[in-house]
Amino acid sequence: MEKKERRQITTSLKLQIIQTVKHCAILRLQF
Repeated sequence: MEKKERRQITTSLKLQIIQTVKHCAILRLQF
């Protein structure tokens, strides 16, 4: 159970990082 929860947290964090990176890239392209 704990390992699964940790895995879910890590995957969600990775998705969040990817989203933020994409957002930053879009903002840079706008400038």
